[in-house]
This record gives sequence, structure tokens and C-alpha cells, in this order.
Amino acid sequence: MAKAQKLSNIKDKGVLIEKALQLLVAIENQKGLKNLWGKIELDEGN
Repeated sequence: MAKAQKLSNIKDKGVLIEKALQLLVAIENQKGLKNLWGKIELDEGN
């Protein structure tokens, strides 16, 4: 916890945990997108 507070410069533990959870959700969403890579054909707009 102390290292995370120092790296992020967030002193409030509640705020720090909220930020950590937001990052976790973002990473999990990116994993879902990664699984779709190459499976969806995009219109290049040409």
C-alpha cells in the first residue's frame, strides 16, 4: 500500500483503492479486446 501511495502520490487509501479497481477493470477490458484481434473485419474507409 505504501509503495502504491508513493508511486501514485495518492495519500487517501480509499481513493487509491478506487483508482486500482478502475485500472483493473481497464486491463480486463483490454484483454477482451485482445481476444477479438483479427476476428473482426474493419472498413478502412477507402
